[in-house]
Amino acid sequence: MTDHKQSHNTDLFSRMMFSKRKEPETETESIAKETTSDIDYIQLMENVDTLLSLYEKTKPSLQKFNPLFAQLLSQVKGK
Repeated sequence: MTDHKQSHNTDLFSRMMFSKRKEPETETESIAKETTSDIDYIQLMENVDTLLSLYEKTKPSLQKFNPLFAQLLSQVKGK
């Protein structure tokens, strides 16, 4: 009977359906939550906008290199 209980605990389906109770929040998790609450979203959006504008500017030159990259990948896969 104990064999059956052990296999039930290690069974993937059982672990997914009947997971263990949530453990109390640790100190590192609370620090992580505090850190994420200090994010400057305006600055983050400005940085994302800068990255997207740089991508749009470099996109034509990247498209010129696309055949070269494709050729290199085909040679690497062929080896």
